[in-house]
Amino acid sequence: MRFAKLIFALWVGLSIGCGSGTPTIDSSPMSTAREMLEKVADTGVVGDQLKEIEAELEKMRFTDGSKATYLIKQLRQLKLMKDAAKIKAVASDMAGQL
Repeated sequence: MRFAKLIFALWVGLSIGCGSGTPTIDSSPMSTAREMLEKVADTGVVGDQLKEIEAELEKMRFTDGSKATYLIKQLRQLKLMKDAAKIKAVASDMAGQL
């Protein structure tokens, strides 16, 4: 009987000590947009990812409307840029605001 209690106590202790083992992933619109903008800042290349960034910024309107509106305006200017150095600078600045 003692052995069964010991096994039960160990099982409970291990069960409590072990979490689900699933890492939490921050998938907020801000973090997603920041990651994508950091990639643009690294490469200086503007591509199809801007549509995805804009969609993430649109989601931000629910939590931080003024920041989202400002960043969407910057994103629209970024779309028109051709100089890689300017693209990198603006994308880096935008990522820093997130």
